[in-house]
Amino acid sequence: MTFDNLASTGDLTLAVNGPISAKALVTAGTVNLKTTFSSSVTSINMDLLSSVTEIQSQGSADTINFSSATDVQLGSLAVYTDALTITTKKGATLDIGSLDDLNAAGTAVDMGLTVSGPKDVTISGWDDSYTGTITATNVENLTISGYEGAISIGDGVENVTVTGGVNVSLASADDLVSVDLTTKLYDDPNVAATNA
Repeated sequence: MTFDNLASTGDLTLAVNGPISAKALVTAGTVNLKTTFSSSVTSINMDLLSSVTEIQSQGSADTINFSSATDVQLGSLAVYTDALTITTKKGATLDIGSLDDLNAAGTAVDMGLTVSGPKDVTISGWDDSYTGTITATNVENLTISGYEGAISIGDGVENVTVTGGVNVSLASADDLVSVDLTTKLYDDPNVAATNA
């Protein structure tokens, strides 16, 4: 079963025994992805979704939790106002390429992301966030540039490139193969230099 003709909706609850496809969905209220058949959910395609109030897994807020999913497409989602957690099968494809830390009004949002499973995670352009957190586990290739929030790298992360980071933790990174860190001075304009 697919929902590929659905372009806009209020709150939406989906319990699908198979891949979840709503690839024409552009705007939505709260989207609750039920995990009743989680082992059968091998992909999630909401590639045109650009505005959503909240994404849930089985009612758990701000979460996409499908450890059998080999492909998650959220390529048009430009801003998500709360910290988002995404869990996929190890080695999965994840598209969050449009996700930014500026909302439609051009106001900075302190972006937070917890991600586990995808083969490649690339974050760039989140250069207005200062107090968010990115946490990564089970990611083969993690690339982050310009992000000044906290970066926590955990188990299963193999290759890390961070450019322009100010707060990077490798304390739980037990599986690293390569690390390339380029840091900068903390420069949040809202914090006095003596407190930075």
